[in-house]
Amino acid sequence: MTGVLVLLAILSAVGGFIALPHFLEPQLPLPPVHESLEHFETPLLVLSVVLALAGLGGATLLYGGSSARVDALALRFATPLRWLSHKYYIDELYEKSSASRWSGFRTSSSCASPTASCSTARSTAWVPSDASAAACSAACRRGA
Repeated sequence: MTGVLVLLAILSAVGGFIALPHFLEPQLPLPPVHESLEHFETPLLVLSVVLALAGLGGATLLYGGSSARVDALALRFATPLRWLSHKYYIDELYEKSSASRWSGFRTSSSCASPTASCSTARSTAWVPSDASAAACSAACRRGA
């Protein structure tokens, strides 16, 4: 997956320097720009660059040295950090809300058998929740 993202990043960076005619404009026409707003172009450009550099500077200041600053902020903002690191508990909420619907099943990615080589590849295959590790492994090999 990383390789694909690197390839897309390179193609996007190179493609930005290639002056192509507006081949998408017939499909996606640009809205008209009022002449009274054109004087905002340069200040907004400068503001976006300044904000990007401020973000880079803040990240360097926070994470560049020792971890003391990060640890102090983690203690100070423990509750927001917990909510953010657990993705607002959306996954847990989804599991609880859909538990009654799929109460007799679990995904093959939860197979406990180390021999279940397909357990991560076939995460959408469903096997009974009371299956033993051997039955789970057999179900994965069958493609269930």
